[in-house]
Amino acid sequence: MTKWLPIIIIFFTYVAVEICKVTGIVCGPAFQRIFELSHMVGMLGICICLILVCKLLKPVIRTAKERSESQRNGNFDQNVHTQNLAANSRYTWLWMVLLGFCHGTMIVPLAAWANPMVQDKFTISDFKGAIVFAMLASGLALGRLTLAIFKFKADNRTLLVFSGIAGGILLAASLLSSSYVFTILLVALGGLVASSTAPCILSIVPIKFPYTKPHLYGYVGASISAAALIAPSLVGILADCGLSIDQALLISPAAAWTLGITALLWKIKDRRCTTK
Repeated sequence: MTKWLPIIIIFFTYVAVEICKVTGIVCGPAFQRIFELSHMVGMLGICICLILVCKLLKPVIRTAKERSESQRNGNFDQNVHTQNLAANSRYTWLWMVLLGFCHGTMIVPLAAWANPMVQDKFTISDFKGAIVFAMLASGLALGRLTLAIFKFKADNRTLLVFSGIAGGILLAASLLSSSYVFTILLVALGGLVASSTAPCILSIVPIKFPYTKPHLYGYVGASISAAALIAPSLVGILADCGLSIDQALLISPAAAWTLGITALLWKIKDRRCTTK
């Protein structure tokens, strides 16, 4: 019960603040920021719940590993099995959670705020505003189609490093551009370069976690959902604090850079463990 006490407190605090907001019991500019932050508190509570669910799933993962070990066939290499279990240390799955969260933080704020951003920045019509995310989606689709057609010999995490860092640079340049035409072109290029993030993250799961694939796919999906809850609201709060929308959206390329650096650190760590 004590594990769930912080979640219960956060939930009822969030409900109480929302009731005050709806009924008008408390009003005035002094409490306006509290009402805005209440949404963030509620979202953080949901994320904490997801973390607790992950902890509750640990025994299930351990049981799945033991079952897969006991049911292996005669052609299964015991040494390979032992090496895989050793490589998947207790907290290795956190790398996947971080990669999924960074991917969601990179894509979802652009999907939510790209249209308002260009309308506010360039004073253009709704149609031209909608073209920005359409160009981003086209870049993502073209890049993933290219990955499907051509077989790249590079490791998944190597592609993540390149896609995250280079894609983040292009997305940052598009947000800081003073020209609408350059903005949509750079957004499309950024989406093209960063398009391999999702396929590579999903491809890592069966390679690094062959015995717990359903659980890891669940972790990645939950982390992306958590980013979808937090990142767009964070952009709105930064904009309310005085930043322009394009400046607040810089969390998107920052997440792309974090994704690339995370993949690089994970690869370095595994290489060191292999050489020992």
